[in-house]
Amino acid sequence: MWKIIIICLCFFAIHSNADTTGESLNSLNASTSETSSSSLFDMDQEIAQFNTSCLSRRDFIELGGNLTGFHFTNCFVNLLMNKAVDVIANSEMRAALGFPPPGPWKHYSKRNLEELEFATPEEYFEFKEENKKLSLDSELYYEHNFPPAIKFLDERFPAIRRIFKNRFNNIHRANPIDRETVDAIRNVYSDHIRPKIQPFNDFFWKKRCFYKLYESYQDEPKDT
Repeated sequence: MWKIIIICLCFFAIHSNADTTGESLNSLNASTSETSSSSLFDMDQEIAQFNTSCLSRRDFIELGGNLTGFHFTNCFVNLLMNKAVDVIANSEMRAALGFPPPGPWKHYSKRNLEELEFATPEEYFEFKEENKKLSLDSELYYEHNFPPAIKFLDERFPAIRRIFKNRFNNIHRANPIDRETVDAIRNVYSDHIRPKIQPFNDFFWKKRCFYKLYESYQDEPKDT
């Protein structure tokens, strides 16, 4: 068992990052909760409610597509959930800015900022949104991996989308839609929201969650 844990730790260290990522799933544009007024909205309190959460072994297996047992799916699911949170964030950024949802995944094409001298705010956003891991050239994910993960997060932790909706809409209401506003929204996410949500993403690696999973492993039927 410890060999599996060590392999997963190495895999996680190599592939995991907290960069803001792109998304190309039309179905992810739907929102789940009404925006709270800023006077009643406490982001830290919302985050505290789900940052102590853990996933069960069955959650991991289902999020992995029921393709393998728990030991072989937990590493991938942790990486998937990190990206899924970023995908939800990008979909709410688009909604706040009035941009349409993106189309299906495309091949990754790295562009230079100089190419966007006359780009519209939406084209500039798409440039900032591009991410190889969420493209047809990804070596880790398939596009179909994400809808189940997004559905799970929206149903189990609706506060995630509610946080994004509230913060991004507040920025949009106070500013015109231009490059500066695009940067402001993305910076609020990457610098202020994402670091606070990061502990939530590490379901398996949190010590408390790990012990719960290990205890459940002793009681549940072994997956094959």
